[in-house]
Amino acid sequence: MGKDAFTVKLADFGLSILATNSSSASEYPVSGAFRWKAPECLLGSPPTFASDSYSFGMCIIEAVTGEYPWRNSVGDDVVKCNVTEKRQLPRRPAAFLGVEWELIERMCCFNPGERIGALAVIQSMKRIQQWFSLGYLVEGGGECSLGSVRRCKDLQQGRLNGL
Repeated sequence: MGKDAFTVKLADFGLSILATNSSSASEYPVSGAFRWKAPECLLGSPPTFASDSYSFGMCIIEAVTGEYPWRNSVGDDVVKCNVTEKRQLPRRPAAFLGVEWELIERMCCFNPGERIGALAVIQSMKRIQQWFSLGYLVEGGGECSLGSVRRCKDLQQGRLNGL
């Protein structure tokens, strides 16, 4: 939802249950919002700003991959077990650079008190966008991370081998 192709507005995540009433429900089965809910909400706690951060992280996974978090082949009971008992996140999709996945991990910590807030999410997203627009490659120890920044030119010239 948004006023143009570049503006996104989030609505109540509980509205996803309405998708089961659509004509395409058999194509895209949705039973509640288990895949987007924070662990504490899956265990019965009311939504908070921290749970919104978690849910937004799951929305980012869906927006980048075009698939539901935890993929469509995993049932809600498995998702709930993975999130609440095993304290897991979905596997990092190949489409995510390390720095992007680090943001998801910071948004989706198991402990709500450890999750970053909306302002930190916005600042991180702006920083990542800036690095891409400036032609920077974020790299560290074989994984892209917030740790170091190198120009793509260095990569093209082979100067990042072994880092």
